[in-house]
Amino acid sequence: MLRAILYGARDCPAYQHHSKPTSSLYFSTWWVVGLAVGASIGVLMLATTILSLHLTIMHFRYYTKPQFQRPITRILLMVPLYSICSLLSFWSVKWAVYINVVRDCYEGFVVYNFFTLCLEYLGPTEHVRLQVLATKQSRRFPPPACCLTHSPSHFYFLGFCKLGILQYVYIRIITTLASLAMEIGKVYCSESMSPYFGHMYTTVFNSISVGLAMFTLISFYLPIRHDISHYNLVGQFLSIKFVIFFQFWLGITIKLLANSGTIHATDDWTVGELSTLIQSFVVIVEMMIASILHLWAFNYKIFVPEDKSVTPIAKGAWDSFYWLDLWHDTIRIYGFLYYTVFLSGSPNGENDSHTSSATPLYERLSIESEADSIDSLNAERAFLIRD
Repeated sequence: MLRAILYGARDCPAYQHHSKPTSSLYFSTWWVVGLAVGASIGVLMLATTILSLHLTIMHFRYYTKPQFQRPITRILLMVPLYSICSLLSFWSVKWAVYINVVRDCYEGFVVYNFFTLCLEYLGPTEHVRLQVLATKQSRRFPPPACCLTHSPSHFYFLGFCKLGILQYVYIRIITTLASLAMEIGKVYCSESMSPYFGHMYTTVFNSISVGLAMFTLISFYLPIRHDISHYNLVGQFLSIKFVIFFQFWLGITIKLLANSGTIHATDDWTVGELSTLIQSFVVIVEMMIASILHLWAFNYKIFVPEDKSVTPIAKGAWDSFYWLDLWHDTIRIYGFLYYTVFLSGSPNGENDSHTSSATPLYERLSIESEADSIDSLNAERAFLIRD
């Protein structure tokens, strides 16, 4: 069995021709069961979507702190997106691979926005954040690198944290495009963890990437946890981690069970169909739990002004969907890498010294470019959400 799990077969079950129709939801004696389960999933999806969209709309209605509510509303959209995609996968097994691959790409954007929310909690500008971090003492990394130490007070720390988050965003995009191309070429095989197919390799890359992103988040949070303790950051982090990690490892577990033969084909269902149906059902149940957790973790009531004045919902939604900040952060990370790699590992091109009264080159340029980018971006957003 271990050999089957590790190496699998050279032939993908999804690409094999069957002697009779196997689309169980439409042409089988079990269509009543499929219809009942599908109806249950539909009800759960509808309830989950309504609950999440109501919370999101209330944030748009009281859009008083865009710097906080912008990433929050983007995170909240993950729940209805996953619920709807899971329902589509359940009823359209043939297209489930394409739907799920595109759906999972949003995970990287969610992690990025949660990190952005943490940055906003820490301070409104890059300069303020660097000043807060400058007061932190050297500490050990979280497990599994707890034998190593790092200095949050070093201006490299924030840059490497951003790099650790953004790499997951772009690796997710790359693996999504690669998965779609391999599926079209019949060499992806989402039902198998065999090294003969591309699914195993994209899974490995995504596992390493999301692990690094979560390690970065924890490394960033631990030094500043007392500075932002008045925010419900622990609850927010746990609610996001619950969605991402449960969903990710659920998919891997189901595929390993299918590849080892624990989940096997029947007269009515193929292995791939059973795996898709099981995963779709469990994911929607998970999203229902997540939508309830989000009511507590991302409560909109703290943003309601004293006079209870409201913001036009359309303007808040437009600001939330204005994703240019991801591009701005990407450009700044390229600048960070350039000054880190090409200037002899020192931001000012010389030996690193904290005793110099001059502001280091990278810190100076980073703050200036940050200010320009923030001023430009906020000016555009102020125009969009003006009363």
